Amino acid sequence: MKRDKIWVIALIILFFLLVIKSFFIDGYMPTKEEEPFYHYVESIIKERYDGLFIKTRIVKIKKLTEKEKVYYYKDVKVKTEGEYKAKIRKYLFGLIPFSEETILEGVK
Repeated sequence: MKRDKIWVIALIILFFLLVIKSFFIDGYMPTKEEEPFYHYVESIIKERYDGLFIKTRIVKIKKLTEKEKVYYYKDVKVKTEGEYKAKIRKYLFGLIPFSEETILEGVK
């Protein structure tokens, strides 16, 4: 019985840590330079990703290096003219992370 109580308490603590991480730590505040791209990514998120049970947030924005501007799409080498990439994370019920994707600036 005592061992069961310990597991339940540990599970509750882990759940609260997940809530704190999902709501407070995973948020991203853009710099002045990143702000236009941040708003662009937010509009894409609202348009394509958010749904009834799925909430998507921007986790990180990073300036692209020259090497990162070249990528392969269906075995074809493509170069983007954008300067930034954003990492977005999808959450089930706004709480449980289940997927991460990258959005490149200048790519439709």
